Amino acid sequence: MADYKSIIDLHPNPCVIHINFKPLYANQAFAEFSGLDSVSEVLGLTSLKQLFVEEHWPEADRRYQQVMDSEHSSQPEVIEHTDMQGNPQLAEITDALVYWQGQKAMCTYISVVTDRIRREEDLHRMALCDELTGVRNRRYLLNQFENHHKPYLQGRHYLALIDLDYFKLVNDTWGHVVGDNLLKQVARALSDLFNNRHQLVRIGGEEFAIILSADSEVELKERLTLLQKTIRNACVQQEQRVCCTGSIGVTNYLSGDSFDAIFERADRALYQAKHQGRDQVVCSWGNCFPSQR
Repeated sequence: MADYKSIIDLHPNPCVIHINFKPLYANQAFAEFSGLDSVSEVLGLTSLKQLFVEEHWPEADRRYQQVMDSEHSSQPEVIEHTDMQGNPQLAEITDALVYWQGQKAMCTYISVVTDRIRREEDLHRMALCDELTGVRNRRYLLNQFENHHKPYLQGRHYLALIDLDYFKLVNDTWGHVVGDNLLKQVARALSDLFNNRHQLVRIGGEEFAIILSADSEVELKERLTLLQKTIRNACVQQEQRVCCTGSIGVTNYLSGDSFDAIFERADRALYQAKHQGRDQVVCSWGNCFPSQR
């Protein structure tokens, strides 16, 4: 038993032995994890449940009983934990059956994974974001379509592809730094334009996509007109104001659509908008505003 206590004391991760959450032994790492000064404070608790919110008690009871009945370790589980000082943490919990002074007891091992989880979340966000403009990228658009396609069909949702007109001329005239600044300005302006129901994505180069929702033809027309106006006004200042316009191709979500199908329809409409003179909107079904047909 003395050797076992030594192992727990030396372990760098928080560890506590308990029977039905009454602490029998703990290391200093567990005390610090809990926001307490010493192991004696841990052992003075009537129940370890005092260390976490009451809404988590039923799940803790279930895990305890499962391990005690099966005599197998639990699967690691990441939980949100706030210590006694109010510090939030993410912790990976693993429970295992041990025999402590001849009694069946639970050993709870804890790994603080806050930094690891945050890094993983940051990497995930980076993978779905465009580095230059900070808006979402094409991969994010594909994920949105695959994961949220059904809600899009239930509402009046549209995919608009936007290509900034003659953008090569901006780069050739003012340089790529000015061109990049103009791209970032357009992205900021479009990002601020609508509420969270609208998703802005940079496809690449000077091409963007945005998921629009509109409950009527009038609202759709207003949103598309506002898109054009916003692009025209998103300028950067050099010796003179550097601005651009945008050609826009729009399509609606149809039942049975694949991502490639809806993207191709919008792309064809965009090509037509550019072919017809640029700085205009073309919809895949013909006139963008059916009330005018």
